Formats: sequence, structure tokens, C-alpha cells
Amino acid sequence: MDTHNGDQPPPTPHCVVSGDDDEELPLIRPCRLCRYEYCQPCLGEMFNGAAADGGRMPPRCCAFLQIHTALPALNAQEADTYRAKLEEFVTPDKVYCPAPTCSAFISPRFIPPMPTNTPLPPRPVSQQKIMADIVKRVVAHPAARFFRGEVDITQAPGYTAVVANHIDLTSITNHLSKYASAKELSADMKLIVRNAKAYNGPQHPISKTADELFDVYLEEVYKVLDFAGKAESTAQAFFPCPKCHVAICTICKQIEHGTQPCDTSTRDAELAMLQQFGIKQCPNCKQAIRKMFGCSHIQCRCGAHFCYHCQLSVRDCDGSCDRYDEEFSGQDSDAETGTEASQESQMQSQPQQQAEDYEDEDFNVTIQIAPNGFAANPAANHPTEAVAVRDIKGDPNHGSQSPHTGQHESTASETAPINLDAGGSVRWADSGLDFGSEPDDSTANDQIWSCLHDFMEYVSKNDGYNHGREDLMECNRCFQGVAPAKRRDNDIYVSRNGEDRIIKVDNQAWECLMCRLVTCTRCMEIFEGRV
Repeated sequence: MDTHNGDQPPPTPHCVVSGDDDEELPLIRPCRLCRYEYCQPCLGEMFNGAAADGGRMPPRCCAFLQIHTALPALNAQEADTYRAKLEEFVTPDKVYCPAPTCSAFISPRFIPPMPTNTPLPPRPVSQQKIMADIVKRVVAHPAARFFRGEVDITQAPGYTAVVANHIDLTSITNHLSKYASAKELSADMKLIVRNAKAYNGPQHPISKTADELFDVYLEEVYKVLDFAGKAESTAQAFFPCPKCHVAICTICKQIEHGTQPCDTSTRDAELAMLQQFGIKQCPNCKQAIRKMFGCSHIQCRCGAHFCYHCQLSVRDCDGSCDRYDEEFSGQDSDAETGTEASQESQMQSQPQQQAEDYEDEDFNVTIQIAPNGFAANPAANHPTEAVAVRDIKGDPNHGSQSPHTGQHESTASETAPINLDAGGSVRWADSGLDFGSEPDDSTANDQIWSCLHDFMEYVSKNDGYNHGREDLMECNRCFQGVAPAKRRDNDIYVSRNGEDRIIKVDNQAWECLMCRLVTCTRCMEIFEGRV
């Protein structure tokens, strides 16, 4: 039954967040999937909140909201802060400055390609050698057939009357050592063209061939310049952090180490420790995460939703991953209370009091390097600051040790690693500790980091509503200006086979139909793996 009252006025448009219906505040429909309207202040708050809290990135309604819808509400600094955080969010393999005092995110735009192992051809050793190679290739080209000096053109009727300074490729080749610069060589190549046109006329086939010859010469010069630039960029072994300017190795992404080989031992030790204690890394931001209890659906602080066991996106995990795989067998089992009790006994813990203490204290267990990996100090009644014991050659203290250090070394090989987080739901479910809220399922199925991407032209909606400043639209990766395609008619949907129904533009915006990412053509190809 139709309950619409024809005499009843339509609902007053209002902001879906604040409920404000002030006519002086224009309402915007920023979402591509729904008709909800927002005021500019609320949109600005959504974007500033996403920049301040990674868990709220990207700003969204039913889908990813684009910055052009909120730019009028953001000042220049707020907009730049959001862009920097968004770039970090959408970058798949994030790189951070290795300097402990910096740790800034480094955009892929500032990271040069890694040096290749393929040796480059030897570069010419002198300028004369470069010019000789260029002239040799020019002489071999078919366009040089009239200008090699094989026929004495000076004997042609009237030639010397119009050509005062004859020159050909043979004379250039014989006098290469006299050229002090490429500018002088180029002047003689131009002289060949001028002489041909002076004697034959500008439209004569030989004159046209002379123009072609000079184009061949320029092409060979450009090849040399491009090769030199490529050789220099490929050989770049380090790059500066854009924030603190420390030199960073292009290969290992650690602080530049000159001619020494890359040292990954520290990183390898960290990964070994994570594996030993059953700690996983977020597949998006690589943050270390420990599941204390509950289901395998994890939401990281960066916003990524993934399965803790297989580390696939929750959209891609089909539930067949082995929960009790070999790597973490028994560490999360709620049934293995005997192991849990043994571990707690070794720590000499007081279950009730310690559970309360855990809530208020940050702590680390004492760790030392042992032949069989990392080992904890079970003799400490309370966790202490981490200590690393190393045998360093050249250390003035080498050979002398404190009694405390000696105790560590004597017991390291006999001590089994202790996982302070073990116990599963039996130990932690009723502990009263806050391990975070449940994942927000509404954002789990359209994630950018795990999206397979299906791009098509971004087409403006011609429905009469305000969808933001589309003239300010930006690529979500490089932030260059892009523009939507225009619709030729009022069709609601434009398929890939309906390209004749839209008008493309040079700086075409592309939109992923799954995650609603907006890119330029170049960045679309990067996300699709074509570059």
C-alpha cells in the first residue's frame, strides 16, 4: 500500500551525521553507492579523523570517500597530512626510515630501482670515442648513401658556384680527432643538409634524404644520452630519507653501508623470535600481532582484516587453513593447560595478582642469545629490561664479565623458551584485560590492500545533486589531478562495451568497482601489475 501523502512536504534534507539542515551549509552526496548527504564540517572531520587514526582510514560511508568531496573543508596542511597518510595506507610494501630517531614512511616515489645484477656494456672512455661510434652508425644507415663521398660531387656542373664549403661523411670520419665538442660535429652534420638543399633545392629527393640523415644522427645522439642516464640511475646503491636525509641502502633498506654486504642478521633474528613465539605479522603493514584468544578474524590497527592462521584477507580465506599447523602446534590450544601451568610455574607467577599487574605495566622478559635461539631468564621474579649478551671481537671488555652475565651464559643452553602469551581462552578470556574490540565486519570485504582491482572509467553522475568538487579530483596514489569521463546520455550504468556512450578526457580518472580506489592511468597500471 502506498503510504505517501501527496499533501505532505518531502523530508527536509539534512546531514546524516549531525542532523543539521541549515540551508546555508550545502549538503554533499560523497558516496558513490548511496544517497546519504553530509555537510562540509562533518566531511572535514571524517578526513581529519582518518589522518589521525589509521583504523579510520580510509574515510568511508558505504564506500571509500574521495578527497575532492571534502577539500573545501580542509586547509592546505590538513589536506597534505591526509594525502601522506593515504599514500602510506595504499602502499603495499611499505618502507620506513631505518634511523631509530626518524622511522618516517618513505613513499615509493622516492625509492630508486634496485641495482640490477646484469652487467651493463662498458661505457665509452672518451668523447672522441663516443662521436666516432655515432658517426660509424650514421654512415652505415641507408640514408647516408648520397653523402659518403663515394662520388666526387664537386665535379657536378655548377656545384662549386652554390656550395662554398663542401663536406661529406668521409671527411667527417677522417677528422673526428679535431672535433672539440659534439656541437662542432652537429654543425658539420647540418652543413651536409644545407649543401644538399642549396644545390638540389629543398624539395629534391636528395634534400629529403639529407633531412632523414640528420634525424638519424640526432637519434644516435639521444641513444647515447639515454644510455648514460640509465647507467647512472641503475648504479644508484642508496637514496636519502626525505625527512632526516640519512642514506639508505636500495637493496636491504637499512642505513647505507658502503661496500660492505647487506647485513640482515638483526631482521632475521627478529623474524625468528616472532616465529618462535607464534606471533604473526599483518600482511598489510607488517606490524607484529599476537592473537590471545577468540576466532581467527583479526583487524589490525592499520585497518586490514585478515585470517590469523593463513594471513589471507578474510574475504579470500575459505576457512580451510589448518588452525593447528606445525608452526604453532599447541601454543594456542585451550586444552593444553598442563603446558600452561608448567610455564607459569617457571615464571614463579602469582596468577591473580599478576593478571592485575599485567593490565597496568609494560614489560619485557630478559632475553639472551643462545646457541639454540632465544631463551628467557626464568630466575627473575619480575620481568626486566631486555639484555643481549654478545661475544664481540675487539671489545675492551671482552674476556671479563659480571656474575650476572655469567649466570646468563651458563644457563642459556639449558633454558627452554617461555611464551608469556600462551594459554588461549582458558587463561585470557576471563582475565579482565583489554585486547581490543571485535573487528568491524562492515569494512572487511572491500579492502584496498587485498583487492584484485577491476578498474573502469570514472563517470560523473548527472542526477542534479552535489557530489563534490570533481574539478579537484586526485589520483589516490600520486595525487595528480584527474578528471571524470562525461556521460553522453542519462544511462545509469556504462559497461565496458559501452565506451561510445562516454566522453574520455586526457587525464582520465579510473575507479575500481570493488574497493572504489580512484587513480590516474599510470597508477592504475601499477595497481594492476602491468608496470
